[in-house]
Amino acid sequence: MTFFQRFRIILYGLVQLAMGIIMFAIPEDGTRLALLMVGLYLILTGYKNIWYYLVMARFMVDGRMALIQGVIMIDFGYLASSITDVPRIYILLYLMIMHAFAGLVEILRALEEKRFGEKHWKLKFSHGIANLVIVILCVVFIQNNTFVVMIFAAGLVYSAILRVISGLRKSSFGYIH
Repeated sequence: MTFFQRFRIILYGLVQLAMGIIMFAIPEDGTRLALLMVGLYLILTGYKNIWYYLVMARFMVDGRMALIQGVIMIDFGYLASSITDVPRIYILLYLMIMHAFAGLVEILRALEEKRFGEKHWKLKFSHGIANLVIVILCVVFIQNNTFVVMIFAAGLVYSAILRVISGLRKSSFGYIH
């Protein structure tokens, strides 16, 4: 992992930590702010993927996937940014779907790393399980919006801590002999 990649992971973790603290402090408006940040992140990532396609990926085998991912991320980003003025339950449902999807992806990535013999698959697996537990707790306590926001905030803080830890962890280099 390069210095810039580590810096980006740690910075993203710190932004997540700040969002979790804001959601704890202001549960009424914390979800809207978190959704705006998620939307902005998805839009910027989508434009980055489209730029990557235009510059390099269109000349690669299956490079069109970068374009498709970029367009889909921009769509989800604009959706996330535009639903901030709807009732809070819809925002929470959108966030629950995102957490469930992220949890499933993390579990699948961890199982793939385990299959390839990686050592650090347990951290990703626990992160995926934690995301699914957050979703289950939110579904159980969906009637109490403030408690659901606190659950999301705790999940964001947990995810941020794991992200910073993974950014600070030494990475191994594989050399081909």
